[in-house]
Amino acid sequence: MEPTPDATFAQTSGGVVELNFDNTSDASGTGLNANADTGFGPELIYKNQGTKEILITMDVSEVDTALSGDGSLSFFLHSQDVGKNATLKQNSGPREGGNQGVILESGASVKVSGLFRNVSEDDIGEDIGDANITIYAVTDDSEKYPDAGPSTAGSHVPTISSDN
Repeated sequence: MEPTPDATFAQTSGGVVELNFDNTSDASGTGLNANADTGFGPELIYKNQGTKEILITMDVSEVDTALSGDGSLSFFLHSQDVGKNATLKQNSGPREGGNQGVILESGASVKVSGLFRNVSEDDIGEDIGDANITIYAVTDDSEKYPDAGPSTAGSHVPTISSDN
């Protein structure tokens, strides 16, 4: 995973990709909108550099917990690139079945956008900088997550081939 060439909020620091919504980014505004949706992206590129297809999901539960109100964070495929819209959000670990995530064949890549939804006025200005986002890229023969690979994906999970 890496920031897209035109990323406004994603940056790499010490080998870690960070999303920065304060006034140090190149955006024209700062922060999140209270009681509204704040979309961003595409900010990230996921590329399967392995030889087997992978299922990618993202666990954003730490961010959602830090947004103590009804606010949430979701990530989704940049639909202009693949003609489909799919959410990558999965709370508390890699998914086991269901219709979330994206399957990337070997050599395939996809751009990812994000959306903060319904962040309360009280949460604006909260420091969520220490909240981690965990990305799972799981193959069917994963020893750690044997029931979370591409073959367990629901019928609505898109597969991106290397020639997309």
